Amino acid sequence: MFIANEAVLAYCYIGKQSDTTNMCYLTKENLLVKYNGKISSFDHESILGIGFEHKFLLLPLVIGGILAPFSIHALLNTYISAWILLTLMSLGLLLLYYGWEGTSTLTIKTKVKDYDFFIKQPTANLKAFASYVEHFISTDPLARFFYFFRDRDAWLNEKLKGTLLVDRPIPLYNRRHIQLEKKRENEIILAIDPTVGDVQISFVKEENEDKMKAILTQNVLAADIHEFGKQ
Repeated sequence: MFIANEAVLAYCYIGKQSDTTNMCYLTKENLLVKYNGKISSFDHESILGIGFEHKFLLLPLVIGGILAPFSIHALLNTYISAWILLTLMSLGLLLLYYGWEGTSTLTIKTKVKDYDFFIKQPTANLKAFASYVEHFISTDPLARFFYFFRDRDAWLNEKLKGTLLVDRPIPLYNRRHIQLEKKRENEIILAIDPTVGDVQISFVKEENEDKMKAILTQNVLAADIHEFGKQ
């Protein structure tokens, strides 16, 4: 798949599945956000972070803040139709509520400014995509790694053969989460960097939870695997 003449490494729908007018694409050089059909491009070096925020809607707050008190004042001091004024007052209060309630945003933080893309709510897929992007663009090599446990003897044998064989999905962790997991005596900690080599990360939804977890489902060359922790 290509977008703006760049090969796509990963993509995700911003809202509804199959809504091709609102999508995010990750390429080797840029993060592209297609919002309402318009593409915004952010080169990796300019991105400080990608995440989700909750923002107040200023326009409804301003209009509601003017309309509601004006209608109340007019209702108490003029002979204009009370029904019209009550309707305007209700509309003003509704706008105030709507503005105060706000909405979620996909926020791209850059060295210049923050770019907000309004969304109903961040989906599990979009959260997983954002996490993957931060891994991919990180300037800290250790932060880019996905970590996992492997039986020591099995790994030594696979290292000799040159390939880590994946016959069942292997759970992957980031640097912080791997430190919270308990390592068995016969296990070692290995890591893969999705930014180099032929390493493909998959994401699946965790059972009974509205979030995604990273897994490894394909064989990986031993040369693309790093050893960490006390062996």
